[in-house]
Amino acid sequence: MFLSKSRYLRLRQSITINESYVGSIGGRQQPGSAVEDRPLKFEVRAKIGMARRLNRLTAVEVKGFDHKGMYHDGGGLNLQVSAAGTKSWIYRFTLDGRAREMGLGPLNAISLAEARKRAAECRRMRHDGIDPIEARGAQRDQKRLEGARSMTFDVCAEAYIEAHKASWKNGKHAEQWRGSLSNYASPVFGSSPIQAIDLALVMKALEPIWQTKSETASRLRGRIESVLDWATVRGYRKGENPAR
Repeated sequence: MFLSKSRYLRLRQSITINESYVGSIGGRQQPGSAVEDRPLKFEVRAKIGMARRLNRLTAVEVKGFDHKGMYHDGGGLNLQVSAAGTKSWIYRFTLDGRAREMGLGPLNAISLAEARKRAAECRRMRHDGIDPIEARGAQRDQKRLEGARSMTFDVCAEAYIEAHKASWKNGKHAEQWRGSLSNYASPVFGSSPIQAIDLALVMKALEPIWQTKSETASRLRGRIESVLDWATVRGYRKGENPAR
């Protein structure tokens, strides 16, 4: 936040009084006072500089900005106003020589105080050599995977069929998919989390029919592969596809 003129004058007056006190006692200049008052001046100037670098904006100013542009609060935090008048918080930083921008949320959801807290957390991560954008991405991936624990193979298979049946020329394909998966895959891992499906489970479903029903086994493998790919694209699982 900027220092008002009156506040700055009061602060300078306080500095003058303190310097007079350090430099003299009883109205007399003390030996070494020129050396003693330098740290005081430096400390106060440093505090003034810090106040100017951070928290430059006020809530009233933030609300009133209506021209397109980037308004700096300090410490990498900026309020971005679009041509349409929408406002959002942007954190700008440089890491390993690369300039980056990170969205912190819209003004109608994130207040100035909250935006400053988020920017401060980003600065702490940068200090530790962590890219805050990558850290947020990793956190989102983890939450998505945790949510995927409730997404079983059967749930994903049905969602895949519903999403694709309109594009299948033969109306019987949907029932053929459901039939092969429910007969051979579901008994083995249908109720398992989609993230837990591995090569051992896939082989357990295929091996009983690989020799006697090779064509059915081949189609089953391809269908399992498609369901797992679908789940990976939607963030329900990570890693290689064990049915490929």
